[in-house]
Amino acid sequence: MIKELKDLVGISQFYGKQSDYTLGGGGNTSYKNRNVLYIKASGHSLATITENGFAVLDRTKLKEMHRKPYNSDPQLREYEVKEDLLEARTDPDSDLRPSVETLLHDSINYDFIVHTHPHMVNGLLCSRHSESRTREMFGDEILFIQYTDPGMILSRTVLKYLKEYRKTHPSDPHLIFLQNHGVFVAADSVEEIKRFYEYIHHQLMRQVKQTVLIANRDISPSVQRKLEVLRKHLPEHNYMATRFNSLIQQFTQDLHALHRIDRPFVPDQIVYCKAYPLIIPSQKDRDLSMTEVRALFKEYYALHGYEPRVILFEDGPMAGIEENARSAELVLDVFEDAMKISFYSDYFGGPNFMSDKEIAFIENWEAENYRQSISKT
Repeated sequence: MIKELKDLVGISQFYGKQSDYTLGGGGNTSYKNRNVLYIKASGHSLATITENGFAVLDRTKLKEMHRKPYNSDPQLREYEVKEDLLEARTDPDSDLRPSVETLLHDSINYDFIVHTHPHMVNGLLCSRHSESRTREMFGDEILFIQYTDPGMILSRTVLKYLKEYRKTHPSDPHLIFLQNHGVFVAADSVEEIKRFYEYIHHQLMRQVKQTVLIANRDISPSVQRKLEVLRKHLPEHNYMATRFNSLIQQFTQDLHALHRIDRPFVPDQIVYCKAYPLIIPSQKDRDLSMTEVRALFKEYYALHGYEPRVILFEDGPMAGIEENARSAELVLDVFEDAMKISFYSDYFGGPNFMSDKEIAFIENWEAENYRQSISKT
C-alpha cells in the first residue's frame, strides 16, 4: 500500500470512529494525484474502511464528466452520472460504487479531502443565520454554499464558486461549508486536515455556551405498556429498538418541542430515518389502544406513502424500526444526532429545516437508497 493510501485509511478511520463526526455510511474521504482519485465507495463506513473500500477513478475521465451535458431531469441526470462514474473506474470489474460526491472531490486542488457531518457544525449550518454566522466566525478564506441537491448539481455549483474564488486567492479554500449538509476540509496532508478540524471546533466552542449532556432515563411502566402495543402492531420481520435519555426527554416533553425535530435537517437523516417521524400524542394516564396505533399508522402512510422508521412519544421515549437490531440502533443514532443539531442551532438563530422540494429529491434518489441498503450489510 502506498503511503498516501495508508494515510487516507488512517484519517478516514480516525473521524469515522467518532460519532460526533459521522454515522453509518455517512461522510466521505479521498486522496488524488495527477492521474487517479481514490474515494470512499458509497455506503461503506469510514469507521471500518480499509484500502479495499476505496474506488479508484481515472481523473482524465472525470474531467470529461465536468464538461459533459447531462439530462435536465434530475433523476435521469443522476442515473447518467452514476453510469459515467462506474465507467471511470480504473478496474472495470470492481463492485465498488464511487461516492456521489466524487466530482466535487476531484474539483478541489488539494491531495486529501475529509467530508463529515459533525452535529455541532451542522447546528450552525442548519440554523436560520447559518451563512452570516459562518462568515463571521471563519472569514473570507472559506466557501459557504447555500443548500444544493447532492450529486452533479452540487459538484458543478461548488466548481463555479471555486473558479470565482481562484480569481482573488492564490490557492483553493481549505474549508467549504455546505448549508444543511456538512463540511469539506481539504489539504495536502492528513496532519493539516486534523489541524483545520481542530480550528473549526475551537471557533464553534467560542460560541456555544453549553454542550449536549446526555443521561439515561428510565421508561415508566405505563410507557412500557404503550411500547408493547406498538410492538404487537408491527409485522414480525420488523425489529424495534427503543431509547430514552435526557436529550430525548428535552425534545419530546410537549408538541412545541417535538416541532423542533419533526422535519429533516440534512440528507443523511432522510436516508436512514425517512423524512418524518411518527409522533404519538400523550394519552396522559391512560393506555394506548391498538385501534389508536392502527389509525396513526394509517394516517402516516396516507400522508407520506411509506411506513415510519422513527416513532416519538410526546412523553418519551423514541423507537426506531428496521429489519434488524443493528439497523434499528443506527436509526436511533441518526435521529438523536438530529436532536443535537437542533440543540446547537439555538446558538445561531434556531433550526432551519430542509424544504419540501429538497426532501423530495433525496426521497426519490436511487443513489441514496443504494447507500442505505449497503449500510445494512
